[in-house]
Amino acid sequence: MTKGIVTTRRPGIPAQRQRLERAIELYLRDCYRLRTAARVSELAQHLGTSRSYLSRTAPDLLGTSLREALRRRQLDYAAKLLVNTRLPVHEIALRAAFGHPSTLFRIFRKAFRDSPDTYRAKATNRD
Repeated sequence: MTKGIVTTRRPGIPAQRQRLERAIELYLRDCYRLRTAARVSELAQHLGTSRSYLSRTAPDLLGTSLREALRRRQLDYAAKLLVNTRLPVHEIALRAAFGHPSTLFRIFRKAFRDSPDTYRAKATNRD
């Protein structure tokens, strides 16, 4: 993982945003590959900065909290896996860096107003 993505030098906000988004993408890719839960504190460690600093600066750059930015990307990936694979939901929870199936169920239901299983059934019946 690249260190120093978030710096004290203040290049333009679009450049900082782009670097942070790329860092999030790379971090989540590692989490997906290793099947580990994504955590803001771990992302901050990979970037060589503190969690509090990253959590304070992320909303200005991303328009949302860092936790929400991670979750949105994880949910998008989980939804893609639900529609395009036959993997069981507990496996998708691991592959989408939620760590535990109950976390995926809770967050998925809140975001999509359906359980992962219902979402999959509706999405695959449309075809």
